[in-house]
Amino acid sequence: AYYAGYLAGASDGPEEENRYAESSMISSVWNESYATINAANGIINRLNILPDASFANNRKEGILGEAKFLRAYSHFKILSYYGEWFKYDSKYGILIREELSNLANIAKARSNVKDSYDFILADLDYAIDNAPSQGPNHYATKWAAMALKMRVLMSRAQTGDYNEVISIANLIIQNSPYSLENDPKDIFRNRGLSSNEVILGIKPQPNQENNSYNLSILYSQYTAQITVTHHATKRLYDLFRSTDPRKNWVTGDLVPGNANGGHLFSKYIIANGKPTVVSETAYAFRLSEVYLLKAEAITRSKGNMDEAKLILKQMMQHAGV
Repeated sequence: AYYAGYLAGASDGPEEENRYAESSMISSVWNESYATINAANGIINRLNILPDASFANNRKEGILGEAKFLRAYSHFKILSYYGEWFKYDSKYGILIREELSNLANIAKARSNVKDSYDFILADLDYAIDNAPSQGPNHYATKWAAMALKMRVLMSRAQTGDYNEVISIANLIIQNSPYSLENDPKDIFRNRGLSSNEVILGIKPQPNQENNSYNLSILYSQYTAQITVTHHATKRLYDLFRSTDPRKNWVTGDLVPGNANGGHLFSKYIIANGKPTVVSETAYAFRLSEVYLLKAEAITRSKGNMDEAKLILKQMMQHAGV
């Protein structure tokens, strides 16, 4: 939203120019992702040592599928931020970690972009085949792996990738247990992980809403609960027509003293609202993204534009437009 000009802050960071190594985001992208990868590799390494008979109902393969999903998610995030993901023949891919790190294997060269994509997609194909098809939506499932594969293929953008995205979208839409909310506002304000649209979300820790430094505190930087560090720009505010019900939900009043016409950004929590379990919930994948990626794949593959427009119209109607 920042890069599109719809949100603004007190100052622009190095990430505005893709200088991520100098950005404060290094802890939440690089460090966090590699910590997740190392944890996943520890599970994969040790789980493969155990006999299959130690598990019931193919749970061993299910856990491996969950771990490989997390490894793929994190490798793809690193590729998106630190590699030339948009150049398939580039040598600047990522440093792939396929085993638990130790002093003997820590020094390693980065892989090229093609090999990076191949490794990520191999993990996702395993997760699609082996991760559980049902379970709490704060655990990885085959459906989450399919949704992530759609994102990866959209970025790779090689021959046949867009058509595969469309095929995966159809499988999820037709066969998964998820359905669109009648009003997406209900997801962020009322339902959280109980929404049947959420494919994968992050469950808050117990009593997290009462923590003095929680996720809602970040949102308060948009809604004036404490301060306003970030805000919706006039461009976003004006994008919504006066009859659009999202105008007074996603955006709000003018930020006091903001000379640039900035508005409060109240998508996740109402201005001056009290933090709740729902406002502390975060979302990795929702069914609406599957529809939107399908529409984008149709467009980029020069498919039926009327079909793509119909999907966008359906998404807007669910938001009350």
